[in-house]
Parts: sequence; structure tokens; C-alpha cells
Amino acid sequence: MQSKRTSEPGKLTGHWWALLAAISFLTRLPVQLRHYNQRIAETSLFYFPLVGVIVGGAGACVFICGQLFWNDSI
Repeated sequence: MQSKRTSEPGKLTGHWWALLAAISFLTRLPVQLRHYNQRIAETSLFYFPLVGVIVGGAGACVFICGQLFWNDSI
């Protein structure tokens, strides 16, 4: 028996699309959103802090690496 494929994502897949929607909204990374609807937009709000931590952590890593290679006078 073949499974029916619907355009509505599953629960776990819906959270994945919500995370990608949050990344797309809060950064300039080009993310292709195939399943975007009101439910995905609402769920993506829960991932905003996680995306903020990721972006902040990346910025902190760049800052720390810069401090290792250049002195404080720059």
C-alpha cells in the first residue's frame, strides 16, 4: 500500500520548517521554505531565542578568534 503524500508537513517536520522560518526571518541566510503557512509562522516564534543564541555564539566566536590573531590596539 502506498502512503499518501500531502502538502501539510508532519509534526516533527513542521517544527523543522518553523526553525528554518525563524532562521530566514532573523538572518540574511537564504532559506527555501516549501511549507510556509500560518501555523509554521506561529511555531517559528518559539525558535527565535535559539536562533539568537546561534547568531550570538557565532559572533562571539568571531570576536574571540579576532582577539587571538590581532592585538588590542586595533
